[in-house]
This record gives sequence, C-alpha cells and structure tokens, in this order.
Amino acid sequence: MGFDVYERQSLIRLRLRLVRIGDAPPFSASDRQRLEGLIPLMDNALTLYSAYTHNRFIEQLYEELLGSMDIACIIMNARLEVLSANRQASEILAARDGVLLRHNVLACAESADQQKLEEQCRNVLDAVQGEQGPPAARTLTVQRTGLDAKWNVQVRSVEKKNVTFGEGGPELVLLLRGPVRDCVPSQARLMDLFGVTPAEAKLVAHLVDGQTLTAAAKALGISRNTARGQLASVFTKTGVNRQNQLVRLVSGAVAAHWD
Repeated sequence: MGFDVYERQSLIRLRLRLVRIGDAPPFSASDRQRLEGLIPLMDNALTLYSAYTHNRFIEQLYEELLGSMDIACIIMNARLEVLSANRQASEILAARDGVLLRHNVLACAESADQQKLEEQCRNVLDAVQGEQGPPAARTLTVQRTGLDAKWNVQVRSVEKKNVTFGEGGPELVLLLRGPVRDCVPSQARLMDLFGVTPAEAKLVAHLVDGQTLTAAAKALGISRNTARGQLASVFTKTGVNRQNQLVRLVSGAVAAHWD
C-alpha cells in the first residue's frame, strides 16, 4: 500500500510504500483512509521543499554571478540591518572602505553620504508601499575612505512575489561597484579578459589595487624575481611593457565591462 506525489515544476517525485511482514493482517479500509489523509500534507510539503530549493539555487546563482562581475551585494531589512553579504561586500565592510557596520546596521563613513543612503532607502521602501511599480531602485555615490574615488551604489527593493516575510525580513538590496582601480577585479575576470594564469591574475590584481611590485610579491608570498617573471609574461600577453600601462589597460577593460 502506498502513493506517489509528483511536483511538476521541479520534477521531484516522492514515493511512500507500506508493507506488512509475516503473519500481520492485511491493510484495512481504515488504514487506507488514514494513508490517504497524508497525501495532501505530503503534497504541500513537496511543493514547499521544491520552492525552497529553487529559490536557494537562484540565490546562489546570482551570488556567483555578482561575484564574478566584482559587484558587492548586501541584503538588508527596513532598519538597514545587514542580513547577508557576498564576499566582495564582506571585504569592503571589514575594511570600512566608505561603508561599514555599526551594531550590524549599514552605515557610511561620511555623514553626508549617510543622509543620502537613508533618504534613498526610504524612497525605495515608500515606492514599494505605494505600489509605484516593483521593484523600485535608486542610485547614489559614496565616498571611499582615504581615496579620491567613490562607490557607485544602487539600492533596490526585494521582489517578493507571493511571499510574505515577518518583521525584520529582507527588504532592500544594495549593490556597490566602482572603477577597477577602486574595486579590484576578480581573478576569474582577469583570466577571462587577458588569458593570464591564476598566479599572474593574483599579481595583476595587487598591482591594479595600487601596490608596487615589491609589495605585491610580499603580499603573495613570492620572491621579487618570481613576480618580475610573472609580470613579464603578463606584458607579453597584454601587449604592454610598463606597469602603469597595464593598470590603465585593465582599468579600461573592466570599466567597459561594467558599462
């Protein structure tokens, strides 16, 4: 005795079988009736599980995509409390590079930027509550710490189709991006754009971040001669012959990618 439950969207099938062994009496009509009562419950459970796994897959896919594009992503509630952050965002927050955490609440280092951030977040939330067309989005710039550069920031509402979160649930998504010199490109992006090796990509990332060859070699735990050899190989692959030319080339290529 048993039943199958099938979820069409995910193609997941749940099978339940009950058997009696030995001299046990056969299943009665009341046994079958009780088992039938489980079917709608199992059907609902399978639907919820399918929706959860699908949403987790999409969430991980977007996180990997944003990471490969060097976009920092922060998910917040209406009080600007940070619920999650991808690797790029976590590094920026830890470095307190223009944005930081104060008791797990997102804040800007500059008071003027803080006012802009709070205002734009309120605008996004008001637009959603006013049903002015989901998802709402606003943009602003945030001054980076110790640099003559700014983050380009976009605040978006969390699209919640047929989903209701309790108080403190996700309401806002904040995306940060900047010029390559200000936001170091990922190793995968450098390998894809210029055909460099993983080791060469790590070196280029440090150079684009403004480090000298000696400082980059020390940070990577390699000798300066090894770093010079890797840099020479990068020059050959990119067609430049000076470090400042390489930085400009990488900056221009990744900036074009952002646009």
